[in-house]
Amino acid sequence: MPRSAIRPASSTTIWSASRGETDPANRRSTLLLITARGEEVYEQARQARREVARELFGGLSQEQRETLRELLGTVEQA
Repeated sequence: MPRSAIRPASSTTIWSASRGETDPANRRSTLLLITARGEEVYEQARQARREVARELFGGLSQEQRETLRELLGTVEQA
């Protein structure tokens, strides 16, 4: 397995979406901060997730969605 699982195309997105900055509390550490481009990418991903959720769960009634949410919460805690 290669040292990095990040493909070159995705690494470009990662580096343009974030920047490193020396941690003032520990100068040996680097903080990874989101850039304006990173916020754009995040918002695009959020919108895509909403669209997929509408497609997947749009046919369910409000009661069915609440039941599903409860069941998934139970599975997550198990």
